[in-house]
Amino acid sequence: MKSDGPRPPADPLALSDAELSRLLRELRDEAGRRAAAAAGRDVEIRGHEFAKRAALVAAAGGHSLLLWGGAGCGKTLLRAFALRLGVRESYELRPCPCGSLGDALVACRCDPAQVAEYRARNRVAADISVEVCRVPEREFRARGAPPAHYAGQLGRAAAAPAPAGLGPDAEDLLGAAVNELGLTHRERQAVVAVAATVARLDGAGRVSAAHVCEAVSYRRPGWLSP
Repeated sequence: MKSDGPRPPADPLALSDAELSRLLRELRDEAGRRAAAAAGRDVEIRGHEFAKRAALVAAAGGHSLLLWGGAGCGKTLLRAFALRLGVRESYELRPCPCGSLGDALVACRCDPAQVAEYRARNRVAADISVEVCRVPEREFRARGAPPAHYAGQLGRAAAAPAPAGLGPDAEDLLGAAVNELGLTHRERQAVVAVAATVARLDGAGRVSAAHVCEAVSYRRPGWLSP
């Protein structure tokens, strides 16, 4: 029988450092394999500018990416787009069993108990999370940026030095976000890391409040947190 990929042991705390390192490597390879399997054919993606920006940030900083939304909204194509940019760890997820919760055009068929059970069973941890919605017709009329645009941004970010920490306004905004959103220490660290990547993409010497604001906008809803 074909394996579905590596499976963690019943007690991960019992692993040695070498075993843990091997398992993490296998799991990252499996995430990359699934992203590659989802890639499909190379097509132009119109609209979804926020999600494409998130994929660019994920690629520039080596962050993991979660795309969540209803069926047919473009998650798989965006996952392929992210893979082409260099994102090796990506996931896609529906908000409920039928996939229509929150859809303005299609009514959800799930009852509250089903939604609660589904969410408890499908929590995903990722550095960057983006809700993917149906693209309005008007966005299909405008062509998106060519691949060279994203390649150029990634090249400049790779050559840029790491920003020299957070500015005072960024520190204040980060503190407010931690308090208002109840971020854990790990989530705070993820916000800081993503904000630093955004600053590097912008060629900034320090992380600004605007960079922190963008990083906070990529935080997943509480029900997606592990």
